Amino acid sequence: MNVLRSYIIRGTSGVLQIPEIIVPSFIHTSAIRKTFWEKEKKSGYTSNVTLPSRKDLIVEGFRELKKEIQLWKDEMKEKIDSDPILVYRPGETDVVFNFKNESAFDTWIVTTDADHREGKSTAKLEMSSGGAGVFHGNVNS
Repeated sequence: MNVLRSYIIRGTSGVLQIPEIIVPSFIHTSAIRKTFWEKEKKSGYTSNVTLPSRKDLIVEGFRELKKEIQLWKDEMKEKIDSDPILVYRPGETDVVFNFKNESAFDTWIVTTDADHREGKSTAKLEMSSGGAGVFHGNVNS
């Protein structure tokens, strides 16, 4: 099947129309077509199993979809019931770290860019008068 395509070139002196006939060929810009050789799709292991009809495939697909939706629904119910963000009770506080004494500050390492001679920032982690840990400092780079 030949395809006729024409190019129109517009210039300052007029319009030039160039016809071109495109013939399908086996010239390709990549070597993908010749890279792999397969004698046949199943490499000699052909089977004579008859495929089910499209209607049967669609019906079976909807059956599986129904099961999967039920599983998804159960998973979402379980997630909502056990999600720690949603199980929050009023007045409840989760303590991640407790600054009870000065030795609790030994587990923390505070560094700034001034420690690496790259800036003039300062930072400290100290105990407040109320017994809490206070991080403070100045950013100066």
